[in-house]
Amino acid sequence: MTKRFDTMAGLAEEASLLAPSLIHEMRQPLTGIRAGLELVARRLGPQVTRLDDWALITAQVDRMEEIFRAYQDFLHPERNPPQAFPIKPVVERAVMLQTFRIRKLGPRFALHAPDGLPPAWGTPNALMHALANVIANALDAMEGSTGRLAVGAIPGRLGGVTVRVADEGPGIPKDMRDRIFEPRFTTKKTGSGLGLAIARRMMGAFGGRIELADEKDPQRLPWSKTEFVLSLPQPPPGAGLGR
Repeated sequence: MTKRFDTMAGLAEEASLLAPSLIHEMRQPLTGIRAGLELVARRLGPQVTRLDDWALITAQVDRMEEIFRAYQDFLHPERNPPQAFPIKPVVERAVMLQTFRIRKLGPRFALHAPDGLPPAWGTPNALMHALANVIANALDAMEGSTGRLAVGAIPGRLGGVTVRVADEGPGIPKDMRDRIFEPRFTTKKTGSGLGLAIARRMMGAFGGRIELADEKDPQRLPWSKTEFVLSLPQPPPGAGLGR
């Protein structure tokens, strides 16, 4: 037992060293890819930038950069402490990262992120990561269907802000609903089972929450089959608004 504990402790220590290094190493070629895309755009202009293929590639590069930023915040919270921040730009950005897929839904997609929402407390990158993950999962679940997808931000009932993502896909079986945030548990054939687990940890690091809406939730959309609720607390008194 002691030997196994020592082995696990050693693996955890190695992971704590390797994870930041891996992110650093991967960001270097990603920066090169971004620079290459900018050169192509300047050289060919609308001839290439109007293509769907271009939109897909640049959106994925943006998504990778957001992922790296979120993980760096998570691994080094001292570098990006919690702050008060406006929620609307983060929600719009998370949706934009999935524009290529969302626009295929046409009128079956709805976004509600009004002006005047109260500020949230936490880190924008953590919310961005969690929200983008939930939206991507919803789009995966709806692949090939004619269902609807809605993303909305509203004031929290106890202060702060709540973001809800509702989809009209197949839903999550009742016997699996309590397990979807478990590491390594997935309902996808090719899923890792880590997306929601990590998103919950990132959100929870600063008092936020991500959970599956109860079927009796009065704020749940009547047509939704699956609805996630991402909640962020209100800033403490005297906290200035960040980015």
